[in-house]
Amino acid sequence: MHEVQRLDERWNRAYQTRDDAALEVSEFALRVFGDTAVICGRVRISGATFTVDQRFMRVWAQRSGVWQAVAVQVVPIASSGTPAS
Repeated sequence: MHEVQRLDERWNRAYQTRDDAALEVSEFALRVFGDTAVICGRVRISGATFTVDQRFMRVWAQRSGVWQAVAVQVVPIASSGTPAS
């Protein structure tokens, strides 16, 4: 497992705001280009009274030997049968 992937997993777990929330990451893709890495995927966070479904992209850069998230984009996915707002 690449170091950036471990950092990204910690990032995803930070989305869990409640103890009863379940986090599922799918469609995960990691591409490393020297000292830059791009991660894309889909995340679903489900709790007793809510579900959040999103696609995400994160760009990581290695600076002085330390990986840092330098850009993040998160896009909500509308539930089937529910119009996007």
